[in-house]
Amino acid sequence: MFGIFQKSWQFFRKLANIPIISTLLKFVMVPFLIQFVLMFFMVAYKIAYGTEQKIVDLTWEFDEKTIYWPGFQKFNYTKKIGTSESGYWYAGNEFQAAEHGGTHLDAPYHFIKDGWKVADIPINRFFANAIMVDFSSEVEAHGSDYIVDAKLLESKLKSFEPIQNNTVLLIKYGWSKYWPDKKQYMRLDDEQVGHYPGLDNSSATVIANDDRFIGIAVDTSSADAGISENYAAHRILLGRNMYILENTKMVEHFPEKMFTLVVAPMKLTEGSGAPVRIFAVLT
Repeated sequence: MFGIFQKSWQFFRKLANIPIISTLLKFVMVPFLIQFVLMFFMVAYKIAYGTEQKIVDLTWEFDEKTIYWPGFQKFNYTKKIGTSESGYWYAGNEFQAAEHGGTHLDAPYHFIKDGWKVADIPINRFFANAIMVDFSSEVEAHGSDYIVDAKLLESKLKSFEPIQNNTVLLIKYGWSKYWPDKKQYMRLDDEQVGHYPGLDNSSATVIANDDRFIGIAVDTSSADAGISENYAAHRILLGRNMYILENTKMVEHFPEKMFTLVVAPMKLTEGSGAPVRIFAVLT
């Protein structure tokens, strides 16, 4: 093998001594070698320092300002301990709160009797691909009772093709600007009907019929529009074993491309929902 390599090298050196070949090598090989060296250093840099990433927290803080549905337990510290009596600082608190409040996850069991509870959801669904579609301008134009048009949703989704499997669809209404003002965020009328944008039967069906989606996230308190009377979007989406992330913090502009989503709900064994921490990883 070494003999073949040695003979090939000798032949190449003789070839390089021919004037016309030597000239061609200068114009062809030199640029190639420069590109190769640059690529080598780029790859080495990425291996050493990694690809540049931006991590965005899509979670609202849990405290006395957290928004919950009327009639449900608000976030409350039932016991707070903070002491230095033993010569060192010790703190340990106890709290109570409803499952469905603040940034939280709806498990299929929320509306589907035999659906997955929080602890049943396969863990691979919590490390997902994600895309964000923005309906902020539509909400501004049509008002707080805006319902997502199915055909417009399909049109917006086309710009992200090809969409990968195991994807969560984030739907931005521009509603995060009202958090934590409960009056502006929920807009409950005298009959306790909310007035905020959301999905209906047809737009939810577009999502549910696409097997690439495993869940959705919205920056309102519900996947359904506030004026919904039968929670059709919830029942359609959860009926396909998708999960729903509600009160998602969407204040930053996201590029129209796929990114990574990390979803970390409290693992409640019997949970119809749970508080959740959500991170978007942008590259």
